[in-house]
Amino acid sequence: MTHKKSKKSSRIPRQRTKAGRRNVYFVTNEPVIDKSDNLTPEITLALNKIYDEIANHRPKPAIAELEALQVKHPDVPKIDNLLVAAHSMLGHRDKINELAETAYRKFPNYLFAKINYAQMLLSRGEFDAVPDIFDHKFDLMLLYPERRVFHVSEHTGFISVLCAYFCCVGRQDIAQELYDSLLKIAPQSPVAAYARSFLKPSLRLRLILWMRRRNARTDDDIPPPPSSSYRFEA
Repeated sequence: MTHKKSKKSSRIPRQRTKAGRRNVYFVTNEPVIDKSDNLTPEITLALNKIYDEIANHRPKPAIAELEALQVKHPDVPKIDNLLVAAHSMLGHRDKINELAETAYRKFPNYLFAKINYAQMLLSRGEFDAVPDIFDHKFDLMLLYPERRVFHVSEHTGFISVLCAYFCCVGRQDIAQELYDSLLKIAPQSPVAAYARSFLKPSLRLRLILWMRRRNARTDDDIPPPPSSSYRFEA
């Protein structure tokens, strides 16, 4: 849909809680237990083994094991997320997109399903649809008000997607702030490299983004960046 252009504002207001105060959440390397993950000790043991295979660059056996687990446990979102990760290592772009879209339809409240689906849309240049995935809440504490602790992979994955999004809508100033915060926690991580690819795009990507922005939403449609602060507990 074509939107009428308005004069671009120089500043997007920060998101605030109802009380208007700045909240703090904690980021940790330790496992974070969430009931919605539907994990049993048996599934956790199997996934830990698969984590090791992916970490050791053995995606093919990991995929076979994950697909078998998925048949037995279709209600466990982490299985879908690891399938995306394993296929990403093999560069199976069509399969990644299929898995990302399916997982988001199955688990729309699962953070990694949101992140993977948002990445898929960004890769297609459909960045106007990204705010809807996050209910127009670009802040983890607004998105999950019942939580105060997030795993480092949740925090960095979320921030990297926001960085990419703000690059796509022409707000490099916000994107740079998010990228700088990402470097403080995970400077050598794949998510930092992902965010950097949007901050320093190729000529082809710059041309695509320029063409897409011509019919993009105005600043009034862009959600504010995060306002909550965090504390990293390594």
